[in-house]
Amino acid sequence: MMNSKLEKNLCIMGGTVLNVEDGSEDVVDIRIRNGKITEIGANLEAGDDPVFDASGKWISIGWMDMHVHLREPGQEHKE
Repeated sequence: MMNSKLEKNLCIMGGTVLNVEDGSEDVVDIRIRNGKITEIGANLEAGDDPVFDASGKWISIGWMDMHVHLREPGQEHKE
C-alpha cells in the first residue's frame, strides 16, 4: 500500500483497463512521472520507481458522486 503522501513517480503494474469504445479488456502497466501518466503498455520496467501491484484490480477514469444535494445556505445537516 502506498503511503498517504502523493507519489510523483509510480508504476502501476498488471491492472485491467476497460476500453469503453469496443468493450475490450487489456492488462497493462502504467508509468507515472512527476504526477503525470507518461507511458501505458505491457511489461514495462519499473526501474527505481515505486510499484503498485494492480493484479486482479480494475483501472478506470476518476469517479465522482453524482447524487449531491447542495443545501447552502441552510439545511447543511441534511447533506
